[in-house]
Amino acid sequence: MGLGTSAPSHFDLMKEGEALADAGDYTAAAERYTEALQVAPDYWVAFLRRGVCLHAAGLHALALADLTTCLELEDTVTARRARVRVYEALGRCSDAAAERQRAGAMDDRAAERRAARAAVKAEEKAYWDGVDAAAKKKATADLSNTDFGKWMKGHQKTHRRKEELKRNAEPPAHPGFDGGDVYHTAE
Repeated sequence: MGLGTSAPSHFDLMKEGEALADAGDYTAAAERYTEALQVAPDYWVAFLRRGVCLHAAGLHALALADLTTCLELEDTVTARRARVRVYEALGRCSDAAAERQRAGAMDDRAAERRAARAAVKAEEKAYWDGVDAAAKKKATADLSNTDFGKWMKGHQKTHRRKEELKRNAEPPAHPGFDGGDVYHTAE
């Protein structure tokens, strides 16, 4: 490496690995993820993605090791589901069933958390809607007791009265026009 150049970050290596995996080159992608782990040894996403790529490349024992390390660093439902597929590929059906059950329990807990967050948000919205309505009512009451509020009420009343008069009034007669075809001018 020359001056001014630096080693790629683990994020850059992850992007390269993702592009290679998307292209179906799982072995090269796993190598990029290995390079990312050399830069950031505890980056659980790299273990997850490398494990998925190793599984896709048919290296199931290595994939299982990576997915287990990933779960030690960060317990995710995605890693558990990937491990189900690896266990199935290795013919370890009872392990796959147990892992599937743990992943399902994680999904259930996540759904419960989402429902609880939605309920809290609904309660907060109802509270703030009530606060907003009460605040508007109080602000309106407070404003009506000020000089400006009294002036505004009078102005609105005057404006409404003018509008009512306009609606009920006859159209004004045009000066010099008697309704016929002749236009009279003042002499």
